[in-house]
Amino acid sequence: MIVVTTEAKPTRECTAPYEHKVNGKFVTTEIRVSYYSWTTGEIKRRKEKEAAKEREFDAANSVDKVASLMNDLIETDGKPKKLSIEYLDSLKEPWTEIVNRRSSVDDTIYYSETLAERLESLPDLVGKDKKPVKISVEFLDTLDIRNLEAIAKAIEEDIRPKAQPQT
Repeated sequence: MIVVTTEAKPTRECTAPYEHKVNGKFVTTEIRVSYYSWTTGEIKRRKEKEAAKEREFDAANSVDKVASLMNDLIETDGKPKKLSIEYLDSLKEPWTEIVNRRSSVDDTIYYSETLAERLESLPDLVGKDKKPVKISVEFLDTLDIRNLEAIAKAIEEDIRPKAQPQT
């Protein structure tokens, strides 16, 4: 019999390559990564949150687009410009670039922030007291980006179903 509680988050463990210096030389060591597994409820809430954020972004950019278009239609002397298909087409590409640039700036996601929520522990990374370090955004911000990427990739690969060989 398995007793299931909803209070405890389900955890899983995998390994990730971790680059560090030993005697002045870089070496790679496999470290254990203990992380909180996703639940269906979390996935649903995340999708809802992303959809709401996308709707908010679209609404904000619609206002910006109209304002930008209105500014482009008025000459500096206050007289309207003559509209043409070529002129309207010329507005499309810069707008796309602005939206892409804005979305990439506004939606920056840092590994340290996402991993701080997902990681239970990194048992092989210890402090001066020889105890595993406490997982926090501040701690993760001090790690090399390649190590954070490796940890995130290891988690992602661990949760994906593996293809089973045909028998």
